[in-house]
Amino acid sequence: MIPPRPADVPATGESLSGTIHDHRRLTQRLLVVLHGYGAGLGFFTLNFPALANWAMRRSAPVYAVDWLGMGRSARVPFKVKSKLGDTAGRVKETEDFFVESLEEWREKMSLEKMTLVGHSLGGYFSAVYALRYPQRVERLILLSPAGVPASKDTSVPSEEFHQTRSLPGGSSGELEPLPATSSTVEDIKQEQVAEKQKESWQRRLVNMRTLEVVSY
Repeated sequence: MIPPRPADVPATGESLSGTIHDHRRLTQRLLVVLHGYGAGLGFFTLNFPALANWAMRRSAPVYAVDWLGMGRSARVPFKVKSKLGDTAGRVKETEDFFVESLEEWREKMSLEKMTLVGHSLGGYFSAVYALRYPQRVERLILLSPAGVPASKDTSVPSEEFHQTRSLPGGSSGELEPLPATSSTVEDIKQEQVAEKQKESWQRRLVNMRTLEVVSY
């Protein structure tokens, strides 16, 4: 969990500091970050500083949870009993195992409502959880969720997409979100292409150097 950081504790680039509040008294919005298949909360390492900043400003906690059998969570025995051809039954058993474990965790933590941030399979389970327990979900944020097909209409930028801009003079502070437009989406696509090309060239360079060492 990333707890809120009191104002008298300086933020550093090396660590995340704070005090753990009594979660049973929390009434403000809180986040629960859920990773994808075979992963763990460590996959969000680069996101934790931004999440900690959000937690500090909102005085709200952020929980990063490992699914059962993954990360540092317990390896609870799980075996699908439905027959191989019974897809619906196998899916339900799997959903029950993971989604109900999340609900059990929520009850033990005495959390009234959560904003779920699910990535990949974690996004799929988050959506299933929201359908089963809508009264426990404040908001649902899905990051490349598994089992959710992409929209066929690509002519209109997603209303949920926001691009941020730096403050004038490079000063620090909260970034202001800008509504997505076709232009901003296209700019980001071009940036992504450039980064991929750069990464590809760096990878080729590393491979060439490795080959040189082996040849030598």
